[in-house]
Amino acid sequence: MKRFVFRMEALLRYRHFQVQEALQSLLAVQRLLEECEASMQALKEDQEAGGLALERETMEGISGERFRIHTEYLADMVIRMEKLEDRKKRILYRIREKQKALDKARMAEKALENLKERRSEEYRQEMDLLQQKEADDMISIRKVREDRS
Repeated sequence: MKRFVFRMEALLRYRHFQVQEALQSLLAVQRLLEECEASMQALKEDQEAGGLALERETMEGISGERFRIHTEYLADMVIRMEKLEDRKKRILYRIREKQKALDKARMAEKALENLKERRSEEYRQEMDLLQQKEADDMISIRKVREDRS
């Protein structure tokens, strides 16, 4: 009996490659998000430490120049935090786009896998019918030979 051969096997392998590529791309962007969130957390901690330092120095007495330096530093931190939040929004948008691309690649791959399964099942049914027909023919031939004897 001959084997089932799916003629689109190369395309199926390519679709699988596309899924893997899309997944790697998504994971890379997710790593960027994690890095951005870690930066935001570190900046938040620095902001809190700077605020506490300003408060402590204010309690002890602080010069106007030193107060200006602290407030400029804290204002700069606020600006940096806003930039990081904007970056996070852009990264989240990229993640959604990469997820859509991954879903699309997975659907294309799944469609080909379903086609392969359907064709394989049709081939098996066809082979089963062919074998059944051969068996029936052999039985008919034996029956005819037995009747002649």
